[in-house]
Amino acid sequence: MRFSVLPRAACVLIGVRFRSFLLVSATILLSAFVVAHQAVIPTAGAQDATAPATALIVGQAVDGTSGKPLSSVTVTLGSPAAAARGAGGIPATPTRVLTDGDGHFVFHDLRGGAYTITATRLGYTSGAYGKHSPTGGGQPLDLGEGERKGGVAIALWKLGAIGGRVVDEAGEPVIGLPVKVLHRTFAAGHQYFSQTGNQPQTDDRGVYRISELTPGDYVVAIPTTQATVPSSYLDAMSDASRNGTTSDFMRTMEATGAMGVLHAMSLISGVASVPVGDVHFMPGGPPRPASAESGHLFVYPTIFYPAAPSPAQATVVTIGSGDERSSVDFQIRAVPAVRISGVVTGPTGPLANLGLHLLSNGLGTISRDEGFEVATTISNTAGGFTFLGVPSSSYTVKVLKTPPRPVATSSGFTTV
Repeated sequence: MRFSVLPRAACVLIGVRFRSFLLVSATILLSAFVVAHQAVIPTAGAQDATAPATALIVGQAVDGTSGKPLSSVTVTLGSPAAAARGAGGIPATPTRVLTDGDGHFVFHDLRGGAYTITATRLGYTSGAYGKHSPTGGGQPLDLGEGERKGGVAIALWKLGAIGGRVVDEAGEPVIGLPVKVLHRTFAAGHQYFSQTGNQPQTDDRGVYRISELTPGDYVVAIPTTQATVPSSYLDAMSDASRNGTTSDFMRTMEATGAMGVLHAMSLISGVASVPVGDVHFMPGGPPRPASAESGHLFVYPTIFYPAAPSPAQATVVTIGSGDERSSVDFQIRAVPAVRISGVVTGPTGPLANLGLHLLSNGLGTISRDEGFEVATTISNTAGGFTFLGVPSSSYTVKVLKTPPRPVATSSGFTTV
């Protein structure tokens, strides 16, 4: 029998390797146990995807003013993940329901999470969970896993309307006159007015009606814009139409801001231009401007109910839920007008075909002044401009020149 005797150093090395093997094996077994343990026991706050969805939301749609229940309201539930969409993207539970005769609605078989609930009904403002005023915002509803949430109230406010009649100095109805409404809000202690609602025109009785207004404070206005166009512009437009270059001509007008003037002119419907020297005048307001024996031009200025020159001086009309204010009447009166002329120049000299807008300094509280220009015009080939039919007051001239719009080419590239 033969034995091999190893050196002491080799024995120590083998022992070290053996102990290392045992340590590595123990580490692997421990890691496997931890992974298996985590797979069985969920972490705190996690949802068990295999557990049945049993959470429930029960609520009622009500009138925001009276608190009475509202039937036939469409109530929509949003997320989590569109109420757990199943196969084919179809929600596992209905996310849009109609309220019953008592305004009740229910969403069932839900998982926990943050949900949004919105509601709509014809003739009412939109409602939402957490919305406590007609112009307020909603907030998410936090639903626990398996929680039964009841008493969820969604308020909606009935829309209102403003109407009235417009007559001239003689008490005759004014037909086809546009009427606008401005919503008054406050920010940092200052009042502001923003255009809202539809923009009706007076009918053959001079009557108008602005509907679907959210409860709040409003100012009603009759805006009139006097439009003046130089004869040179009309000649250039005719030449472009005759030469087949209308697209290029209109593109140039966009860059010079003249398109804004043309838009203002398009709002003056059924009115023919009146040649006055080297310009053409399209009066705003009633179909024809009044003229005095002295030869001065008379026009109908923009007024705010009942006859104020600016929204800050107007009478505020307050609309409550479902209110119908039908006696907001106007009597418009022509006033003497003046002419404003000048020349607009740039770094390279006079600027032709440039759109100019004359704005009253009293309109500073209106968020968007489009449609409230006192007068508009386009500069001629020498840069000269003329505003006709301007009531005596203080004004600001606004000029907007924009870069040319890119033009697509057949190669797929764009040019400017």
